[in-house]
Amino acid sequence: MPTLHQMDTLLLNGQLLTMDAQMSVQQAIAIRGDRIQAVGDNETLRAAAPADTHIIDLQGRTVIPGIIDVHAHLDREGLKNLQPGLEGVRSIADILDIIQREVSTTPPGAWVVTMPIGDRPNYADMPEQLAEKRFPTRWDLDTVSPDHPVYIRGIWTPWNVPPSVSVANSLALQRAGIDRHTESPHDSVVIERDASGEPTGVFVDHNRYPVVEFTLMRAIPRFTHADRATALRESMRLYNSVGTTSIYEGHGVAPEVLQVYKAAWDAGDLTVRSHLVLSPTWRSLNEAERDMATWAHSASGFGFGDDLLRICGMFIQLRGSRHLAQLRSAELPGGVSKVEMVTPIALT
Repeated sequence: MPTLHQMDTLLLNGQLLTMDAQMSVQQAIAIRGDRIQAVGDNETLRAAAPADTHIIDLQGRTVIPGIIDVHAHLDREGLKNLQPGLEGVRSIADILDIIQREVSTTPPGAWVVTMPIGDRPNYADMPEQLAEKRFPTRWDLDTVSPDHPVYIRGIWTPWNVPPSVSVANSLALQRAGIDRHTESPHDSVVIERDASGEPTGVFVDHNRYPVVEFTLMRAIPRFTHADRATALRESMRLYNSVGTTSIYEGHGVAPEVLQVYKAAWDAGDLTVRSHLVLSPTWRSLNEAERDMATWAHSASGFGFGDDLLRICGMFIQLRGSRHLAQLRSAELPGGVSKVEMVTPIALT
């Protein structure tokens, strides 16, 4: 038994799943600060506790080691709650009721942007679950939002599989400069039209990584740094609430996401230990070579940072669609007209 005279917290009368080689279950755990000093039986650890130790009676509750999520998308979890959801809808009328509610609390002319149609986490079986067996059109949305641009987001690939269907009302199409003469950015994106050739407001995106918001619908508001900071705090709260204490974002994080993690780290607000892999924004092979040289000392080996935030590696996605890489790369600061290698950026 180690010396425990500096113990400041003692948890007693629990079922501690140690996950050690013997898969033992213990009764008590001694803690100092953010470090576990020992686990064992109630009597032994209580006898070693200083008089001023804070004692918590677990009353038989179970304690587990912190869960590590190795494919987290942590920041996105909170972002899902920043915009109105369309869960539980079973008809276009249900959708319009939610849009009307949002419009009623939004200043005229301001955007109303919602999450995809359907139920989390996969937004599956749409529009089959709707009574009309179709998505709403611009004209459906116009009936409850003539003075607000409205955009219903499509699914993102980790939530489901393509196609991703999004919907804009007439004012949103006008803001985006879309009319009967607008052409699709690529044959993988369909601008649905009525019999007369007018866009219905429905976009069908067959790309693995949807591009409508980065091409046709650039006009919709993007998440701000403040939005992302709020979302990260909510994400950490949700993860902690189910016992997740650490993540590994091996698929890469975009620079704007890394900035939010860094700000939370600087402020001492991180409650999830986060190991992040960079998602490069290279435009050329020459730039990639320079960037690798710049970051090699920080991203290689064990990386750079501490127990709460660590940068450790780079995520590079090879192959894939050249047109998709070009469309997404054009969204980088300054934009580009061509890319020398197919490296889609992480748009989280």
